[in-house]
Amino acid sequence: MLTFTSSKPSKTIMSRQLKNT
Repeated sequence: MLTFTSSKPSKTIMSRQLKNT
């Protein structure tokens, strides 16, 4: 999933979700 987040522009939002999960 790290690669997916890195590829997405909303890395910050994705990162937050990861921590939330």
